Amino acid sequence: MSRLPAFLFCFVLSSPFGVRAEETELRVFIDEDQGTISALREDEEKPILTNHARPDFRPYIHPVVAPDGRGVLTQYSPGHHRHQTGLYWGFTRVNGRDYFHHPKGDYWQRKSMKVIKDSGASVQWHTVYDLLDANGKAVLTETQTWEMRASSSEYVLDLVWKGTAIIDITVNRYSYGGLFLRMPWKRGIKGEAVNASGRRNGAAEGKRDVWVDVGMQVAGRDDLAHIAIFDHPKNKGFPLPWRVDGQLGVGPVRARLGSWSIEKGESETIRHRFIIYTGDRDDSALNRKWSDYTGLAERPVTAPSKVTLRPSLPATHPLSLIAKTIGETNDTDIQKDLLRGMLDGLGRRRNVAPPAGWAELQKGFAASKDQAIRDLSRKLSQIFGFRE
Repeated sequence: MSRLPAFLFCFVLSSPFGVRAEETELRVFIDEDQGTISALREDEEKPILTNHARPDFRPYIHPVVAPDGRGVLTQYSPGHHRHQTGLYWGFTRVNGRDYFHHPKGDYWQRKSMKVIKDSGASVQWHTVYDLLDANGKAVLTETQTWEMRASSSEYVLDLVWKGTAIIDITVNRYSYGGLFLRMPWKRGIKGEAVNASGRRNGAAEGKRDVWVDVGMQVAGRDDLAHIAIFDHPKNKGFPLPWRVDGQLGVGPVRARLGSWSIEKGESETIRHRFIIYTGDRDDSALNRKWSDYTGLAERPVTAPSKVTLRPSLPATHPLSLIAKTIGETNDTDIQKDLLRGMLDGLGRRRNVAPPAGWAELQKGFAASKDQAIRDLSRKLSQIFGFRE
């Protein structure tokens, strides 16, 4: 039997339920005035995916149109998280500076955008940005290289992220930040985030795994639209822990394992694949696609992280909701007020089950420059039974 071309082999494995799907010819073009790179099917005039790359705004992908044309799978700046912009990359702490919550030109400056391959069964492009410090000086240059393939039923999107340090860089420990996906969640919507081990929604929060699939009933559809994100064994920390927030926003988080660094002049490369499709999720098919992407026949088994060994309160518990609010704000005054409120409310109680996510919060607070935050966090951790 003759050997299949690599791109066609990918489509055979990647189509839903393992059924062969014909590849679609694509084309991609740049609009310099708008600062966009758009991918289209060869015989259509409307983009199926747009990468925004304005000179003074963090790059992001939105919208992603469902493979059958019914519905948009990403959301830009929702009311519950204004800083989130579809599919994007933003570390929460780089040398202490927050690029996750700040997408504008005082943090990001475009250097270039380029189409590498403009048509065919696959298309490819990249964006290059400098991350700026508080004085407007570049500290890190990131290059996002995207490759897209499509069939009649799904898209395969590959990302290679490369960060080159202009000065010594530390990505500080944090519970979220880096690659992130925001789908169009709203209260009461049908949807779930499921990882490769079968954990759903809050149960997948903070867990290490090789993929997470988000399915959601977006406008214009009766079934679910999905975006699955794959981790790659060449990524340091693999398999990475995942952020899964209460609105089904997801992303792998290396910084959850601890701070990590890039020395001046050195680079770090991180790889991910996205499978974008509609209908029912097929875990076996996703595992086959992940194996095709990574070359690994089986998923690795990981031991529980030390920070997850102590049972936590449910994510819906009032203490967990307060802790979630603390983790999502950068206002230290608000953080201190909420920490004091928790401490006052708990009084002299001891060995209280910690709120969901506390183990990660306390590690971030331990590195805070604010002495009051460090003290309040330490007192609460003692109540929750954490060792100093």
